[in-house]
Amino acid sequence: MPESRTHMDYVNRIVSYIENSFFKIDISLLAIDSPESEYKPSQVVGLAVPDVCYTTRELSIIGEAKTEHDISNNHTRKQINAYIDYLKLRPREKHLILCSSMYSFPTLKNYCIRYKRSNDINDIIIHVIDDLDREVKI
Repeated sequence: MPESRTHMDYVNRIVSYIENSFFKIDISLLAIDSPESEYKPSQVVGLAVPDVCYTTRELSIIGEAKTEHDISNNHTRKQINAYIDYLKLRPREKHLILCSSMYSFPTLKNYCIRYKRSNDINDIIIHVIDDLDREVKI
């Protein structure tokens, strides 16, 4: 199913965020689920394919774009949970980057805060970003 233009804008925002925030990565290893990318995420994580994926022995990053209508549903919660479960198994530095609209930003941020606290997750950094360049690291 083709993704919406908004979804693709969020994917591109995640890629820009990674390029500007993680200076030690090799951009050529960044797998991106977009029509322009030749290197797509092939790794299935909990029956979901991330929009952006970067995995080395030193660093693992999963990026997921969520449109406003795709925030408060079981599918999204299962995806986030699966990505966190995957990252728990990775050594070293681990990041989950979620991007959505300014309207969904508080909901997504609060869900991630509650999830990390209730599951005692301390070794994964969750970045929530929006279309106004707001960001929070949880």
